[in-house]
Amino acid sequence: MAVVSGRSFSSCSPHWSLLVFLAVFTWSWSICLACPKPCACYVPTEIHCTFRYLNAIPESIQAHVERINLGYNNLMMLTNGSFSGLKHLELLMLHSNKIQEIPDNAFKDLQSLQVLKMSYNKVKALNSE
Repeated sequence: MAVVSGRSFSSCSPHWSLLVFLAVFTWSWSICLACPKPCACYVPTEIHCTFRYLNAIPESIQAHVERINLGYNNLMMLTNGSFSGLKHLELLMLHSNKIQEIPDNAFKDLQSLQVLKMSYNKVKALNSE
């Protein structure tokens, strides 16, 4: 127990516990709100959407995201806006889908991209409009 200005404070006091609970709850809630509906987000900068039977890239992906795993879904196409605004994205996993075409500007905003995994798709053409 610590003593400050004649008052004693216990690290297990109800006020301290409530403050910690509220901080953790608020942080957890913000992660849940930022995560696209069918996916899992264990940390705010990562989105895991594997094995979700997705036919399209989830909407509302936050701009601060650094890693996205969309492997093992039913994605057939990408659009020019699929990943727009994701300037911090470093890793994008699109493997084991059914993607046939990649539009010319599909990855134009991905300035930080270091890893792109596209294996096991059905890419027939890279459009250059």
